[in-house]
Amino acid sequence: MSHDFSSLSDADFEDLAREVVGKELGIRFEAFGPGPDGGIDGRHALGSSKTILQAKHYLRSSISSLIKVAREEAKKLKAHIPSRYLFATSKSLTPTSKAKIAAALSPILKSESDIFGQEDLNGMLGRHPEIEKAHIKLWLSRTAVLERILRSSAFNFTATARTDIEAKVKIYVPNPSLKEARDKLESHHVLIVAGPPGVGKTTLAEMLAYAYIGEEWTFVPIRDLNDGFAEISDAKKLLYFFDDFLGTSALDSKALAAKDSELSRFINRIRRTKNARFILTTRAYILEEARRISEHLADDKVDMSKYILDVGIYTRRIKARILYNHLLVSGTPQQYIRSLINSGKLSDIIDHKNYNPRIIEWMTDPQRISEINSSLYPTRFLDVLTNPKKLWDTAFRTHISKRCQNLLYCMYFCSEYGADIEDVRSAFDNLHPLLSRKYGHPFDPKDFQESVKTLEGSFINIIGTRLSFINPSVRDYLSDYLNDRVMLREFAAAAPNTLWASSIERKFMEIPDVTPSERAAFINAFIPLSSRITEVSVWLDSSHGFRRFDASNSDRIETLVRWWRISLNDLFLDRAIALISDQKTIFYHWSDAKKLTSIYVDLMKRKSERTKVATLVPLVTSKVCELLERNLDINDVENVEKAIDSGGSGVPLEIISAHKRAVERVIEQVPLMMPNVDSESELSDHRKSVERLVGRYKVEDASATLAFDAIDERRTTLESMSILDEPQFSADSVNVSVDQFDDREIENLFATLIIDN
Repeated sequence: MSHDFSSLSDADFEDLAREVVGKELGIRFEAFGPGPDGGIDGRHALGSSKTILQAKHYLRSSISSLIKVAREEAKKLKAHIPSRYLFATSKSLTPTSKAKIAAALSPILKSESDIFGQEDLNGMLGRHPEIEKAHIKLWLSRTAVLERILRSSAFNFTATARTDIEAKVKIYVPNPSLKEARDKLESHHVLIVAGPPGVGKTTLAEMLAYAYIGEEWTFVPIRDLNDGFAEISDAKKLLYFFDDFLGTSALDSKALAAKDSELSRFINRIRRTKNARFILTTRAYILEEARRISEHLADDKVDMSKYILDVGIYTRRIKARILYNHLLVSGTPQQYIRSLINSGKLSDIIDHKNYNPRIIEWMTDPQRISEINSSLYPTRFLDVLTNPKKLWDTAFRTHISKRCQNLLYCMYFCSEYGADIEDVRSAFDNLHPLLSRKYGHPFDPKDFQESVKTLEGSFINIIGTRLSFINPSVRDYLSDYLNDRVMLREFAAAAPNTLWASSIERKFMEIPDVTPSERAAFINAFIPLSSRITEVSVWLDSSHGFRRFDASNSDRIETLVRWWRISLNDLFLDRAIALISDQKTIFYHWSDAKKLTSIYVDLMKRKSERTKVATLVPLVTSKVCELLERNLDINDVENVEKAIDSGGSGVPLEIISAHKRAVERVIEQVPLMMPNVDSESELSDHRKSVERLVGRYKVEDASATLAFDAIDERRTTLESMSILDEPQFSADSVNVSVDQFDDREIENLFATLIIDN
């Protein structure tokens, strides 16, 4: 496979040259930092014999420039001519150009065959493919691999263009985390990448995902806990990817409690499936909080595949290379690079206690630093590291209009994974006029479109029909900024739906020292929304099909009951009764049966409330029974079963009887469902579930026997289809225990960024 090495920086190319030439010659080169190095990028010494390697990444330079550099390198070593001198370049060479370079390197070059051009290096890589596999930046930059990633259309929510992927690959700095994470993923099939904000969790996960896609694994993104988890097929190589699976700011314990068993079951199924992998990312502190409130995520088996990515594992060399690559790839203007190098503050930045790849990305972006005087750039860089909130504070408070600020508020309270443009518009159309009138700011029907145009590329991204924050740190900044009781009460009054309202409610409840009376007053701000709750659609029809606009109706009933308890305002309870009584209200067995059963259990456990909820309870009971008579699957009946068990003896006989009938129908339908099951692990789960349900309700033997026979027959079929095809790529291995990188080496590395006029 031919490479032009364009994905490699100068430092990357020198690493590769040392390794591949050394492998070809059967020797090991010592490494020396790039820059004014006395003509040495690699040295092999044996007694008095010394072999010197010089690597020049001159891909886009002219041959004449390369010859000039070769002549200068020869001068450096003239007084100490090595036993053997080797010259490697990424430039494609002809016999004529090799001869000219050989002449320029005289007298230190002993043989023209010791000059290695692009074609020679590719030949070596062909003879030593393990080196190509180990240099993941080189391997991922292959045209065939990039095309494979781009064709994986599902990946477009994280990478929208070839240039985006190429830039990420170029910026990435090989470090021990990739190999360790890959090994854990292969060992356990599930990898949870956790760590502090901005440390590079998503970058690590994306590099792994790119590599698996390059090995022809099918990429399956999961965007939030409400997505549900896809079927698994043993006949396909499937890579599931769930970025920030526990959210970015505050953990919603209720949402997690509703989905953690489903997530845990899916994780355990992945573990037992040969050709499935699951990569999840989250912040370390959120993961620990999730494990505290979730018995399923607290399971030791989940902990086994956890990989905490901490900036502490980054050596000085790696941190320097991260900064170097960003300056190189981002196109940071020369005057800023010169200012940084000449300031003597490079070491201070690299060694800063708050060193963080996200801050490095921000402070090397030409657009974002354009307003900083280049002479002040090093000082400003250190200021931002010392106080990361400065990343967004000045820009938010002084550089954008109130309408733009209002749009960002709306996005904060929409889904943290991004939201449909029309959903953001709906929230904006409610909030923006309200705030504008209150504070005397002008507003216009075109404010939404104009705000989107203004913020695109600086605060937000637009991908298809969705808006998202350009960087998670925007949301982090807003999370602190919005800790304001007055602002949140105003936002509550403008809530377009219960999803948005619940997000505002969670934020308000995070504020320390909020009194019960303040909570009650805040909740009463949702009265306008509750009064029109029956008019707010759960699903909306759009040009791209139906999309979720609000929480399920069972979630809305639960929310209204919660608001009633906090505010002691009976209007909320009345709205819950009106919602479940309305003939137009649609309930689904897959989203509402378990939740309504849980609502019933919760209502009955609170004896002091029974009189007040006497009208609601029978309505909930009737709706649960109605849903249980529909065509449920085995997961549906299991979910309802858990809710029933949590209620103990307080669950009415009519719900239990309806559940028993649902179980009997599910057992009867097992033979019909088996052709749709493509995973041996899923079959094992089916058998365990059927065994338990048969025992619980004493399902007649004939139905049970047919169900077990169908499961066993399907297992036999799948065993003949199953494939085992582990990925062939190997991640870069970096020995950090012996990695030294002093100030002189830092200066040498960054000196290569200076372009002579």
